Amino acid sequence: MKKASRSVMIKAAVFLLAGTMVISFTRSQAVSVDEEGFSYATATNTLDVDPVYVGETITIEEEPVVEFEGTVTDESPTCEFTYTAPRDGCYWLEITDVKNSCNIRFNLYDSLNNDIWPFFTITSHMVQLEEGETYSLIVTQESGNTPFVVHVKAQKPTTDLTDATLINDQIMFEDQKNVYTYTAPETGIYYFSLLNTTSNVDFELMIWDPFDMNIIDSTTGSFIVDLDAGETYEIQVLHFIGTGAYTLKIDPQKPVLNISGYTVVNDSIEHANQINSYTFIPPVTGDYFIGISSVEGAERYNCAILDSEDTEIGGNSNLADIDWNSGGTYTLAEGKEYKISMEYTSGYGNYTLTIKYPTAASEYLENFATDSTESASTTTADGSETEETSDNTATEEPSQTDLLQQKNDELQSELEKMQEENNRLKEILDENEIIYD
Repeated sequence: MKKASRSVMIKAAVFLLAGTMVISFTRSQAVSVDEEGFSYATATNTLDVDPVYVGETITIEEEPVVEFEGTVTDESPTCEFTYTAPRDGCYWLEITDVKNSCNIRFNLYDSLNNDIWPFFTITSHMVQLEEGETYSLIVTQESGNTPFVVHVKAQKPTTDLTDATLINDQIMFEDQKNVYTYTAPETGIYYFSLLNTTSNVDFELMIWDPFDMNIIDSTTGSFIVDLDAGETYEIQVLHFIGTGAYTLKIDPQKPVLNISGYTVVNDSIEHANQINSYTFIPPVTGDYFIGISSVEGAERYNCAILDSEDTEIGGNSNLADIDWNSGGTYTLAEGKEYKISMEYTSGYGNYTLTIKYPTAASEYLENFATDSTESASTTTADGSETEETSDNTATEEPSQTDLLQQKNDELQSELEKMQEENNRLKEILDENEIIYD
């Protein structure tokens, strides 16, 4: 059936977690009827969602090695040095350049004269030192005259990764531990992975929550974990087998998006176990079609639809889980918030989430596009009207509660006008002594 419609294409930029969502609207007032006889409004409001947030790339250099050189002889059998630890953590001490025919003894004392290196015959080992504490390093001749070098590799400073998604770092000594902090921007599933590791080298990944609970301990190279928005976590990468470089990659949870007023949402799944979450508030009570299309290749995603109490909606549980490349029709209540989630099953790629509204929502969809484009517009080469905002400027969409309240206020104003007119007519009838019911 040929449908007459008028269209206006509009672009807008919305600041989102240091990224940009591109929103386009196509408006038409025709009505479509599906094979099952349901009537839907055909206005199209499209939301193109950015991929998973890509933040800064941080490259962390090796800590400088502090070296103390000396020689022990029969005349000067002892050498003493002092070292002040720049931070708490693991330090690697190693003695080299000792002649094969000579033996030395090494001691390390804290400020209370406690020997924290009781390994007389060991020439390299990890020790725990405290920030600001000054230690005495004493090398004593046991036999023979020999030069030596004491190497001190310090604990790296803790690095905040909140704004980063790629971190290049390295483990360069046994028992080394690199420590980071990360504040989750959203509540949800986060994907951590170790990439580009040196061949035949393994590292251990650990995450500690704000209550000092170890919530992840993995040597597999990648894992997922649920994090809470605003909470700061400690991430550790530890020596396990060998030494070398690595890249820590963080794929954060996408923000929960309010997709009320949109009929098409183009989004993507980019890592295993990813879940994209949306909220939806119907403008009118009626039958809504919700489905998935435009899935690329062999990817498979599940779509779950829940009410405000996290209960699956529909006649049975199967109605809440929409299979790949299909959809279902649901009776939704006006003003009630529903939750829609797209969940990884297998493969990665793009998808389109489609929502068809009942015909009673046609005016709402028309107003939704208009209300979102009230600022000045320009004209493109093809004559269509466009509106653009700076990528650095946030554009606030009206909430569904605001739209419903606005509609209610308009109806209330009309009712008051009708009441005033009715009262005026009654006065005229009374003045002319006309009887009325």
